Amino acid sequence: MNSIDVCKLYARKNNDCYEYLVDHLTTTSILSYTLYKALKRLYKPRYVVYSLIAGLLHDIGKAYLGFQRDKEKRSLSFKYHELLSYAIVSSIESSLRKSIKELFNINASLSMVEYESFILRPIVFHHQGLRGITIIGEREAQRFIDKINRSKENINVIEKVIQESAYRTINILSTLGYTEKEVFHILKSLTNIQMERIDIIRPGGGIVKDEEVVEESRTITGLLMLADNLATAINMPLPCVEQRLITLEAAYVVRTILYDKSANLPKEWCNKVEAVIEQWLQGKETAVPTSAPSS
Repeated sequence: MNSIDVCKLYARKNNDCYEYLVDHLTTTSILSYTLYKALKRLYKPRYVVYSLIAGLLHDIGKAYLGFQRDKEKRSLSFKYHELLSYAIVSSIESSLRKSIKELFNINASLSMVEYESFILRPIVFHHQGLRGITIIGEREAQRFIDKINRSKENINVIEKVIQESAYRTINILSTLGYTEKEVFHILKSLTNIQMERIDIIRPGGGIVKDEEVVEESRTITGLLMLADNLATAINMPLPCVEQRLITLEAAYVVRTILYDKSANLPKEWCNKVEAVIEQWLQGKETAVPTSAPSS
C-alpha cells in the first residue's frame, strides 16, 4: 500500500458484504453515547463521555495493516482485534486521561481506575459472547504489536483512523444539535492524537470493589456490545445484515433510540433499524412490539 485511504479500511468483510472501519467507529460511538443518555436517566457527565470514547476506539485494532493487506480476499479475519484495541488505547492513556482529569477535575488515582473500568474493560470485553481472553490470544496480540512497532506506517494509519473517526463524530453530533462541551472537548483532543509505539498491557487490571464503578462499567460494556451490532446493521446493506446481529433485546433498544427524546439520531439510521427489525420479525414467530413505549 503506497497511499492508504483510511476511510477505505474495513471493519468487516465477508464476500460482497462489507463495512468500513471509520464508518463503524463513528456510528458505534454515537450509538453508545445516545443509548447511555437515553437509558441512564441520572448520570455523571464524565460517564457518558467514557461511553462515547469506548465506542469510538473499541475496534481500532482493526486498523492494523496486517488485517487489511489481504482485503482483496473474499473474507477477512480480525481475530483478537479487541486485545490489540486494548493495547492501543492503553498506549494513548496518558494524553487522553490527562484531558479527562483536567476536564472533570478528578484526581490521578480515580482517573486511572475509571479509565480502566469505563474504557479499557468495555473494549477488551466487547466480544466475550464470542470468545474469551486466552494466553494464545494475548500472544497473538503481542505478535501484532511487535509488527506494528517495526512499521511507522502502521502507527500513522492507526493515528489517522482515530483522528478521522473523531472528526466525523464531531460533525454528526453538531449537525444533530448536541452541545455538551465535555464531549466535544474530548473528541477534539482525539483529532490531534499522536502515538509513538504500542505496549502490551495484560488485560484485566485489579479487582474493583466500588459498587458504582462496577455498575457503570457493566452498563457501558453492555451498551457497547449492542451499539457495535446496531452500527453494523445500520451501515451494511439490508440483505447483508445477519439475524444474529439483531436479537430480542436489540428490538427493545430500538424502541428506546427511536422514541426517546434524548436520543436524537439521524433519520436514515432510524429508518434502517426499523427495516432491520421488520426483517427480523418476519423470520420469528413471536412479534416484538415496536410502538412507542408508554411514558
